[in-house]
Amino acid sequence: SDFERVGALKIADRSVDLVSFVNVTRVLLDNPVGLDEAKRILYTSGKILIVDWKPDDAVFGSPHAQKASQEDMVQLLASHGYSDVQYLEAGEKHWGLLVQIS
Repeated sequence: SDFERVGALKIADRSVDLVSFVNVTRVLLDNPVGLDEAKRILYTSGKILIVDWKPDDAVFGSPHAQKASQEDMVQLLASHGYSDVQYLEAGEKHWGLLVQIS
């Protein structure tokens, strides 16, 4: 769905347990409205799962310039009031975060 626009998700407030963002971290960093939409639709005990490519020079995945680091995402989450962030091992080429809504 178009999570880059406020209200674009046709999902009721406080109606889902988990929101996942996979390989779209650069979009969130450029336009963090998706984090607000996630907070809106999640139950108060809901979680956000974020997985993306590690910023390396691998020939697969997004071009290096479009890859964001785990630390960049943690800083963005903190600036939007998310503090309960768990680092996940997501394989050799990916990083992951699990964010608890509170």
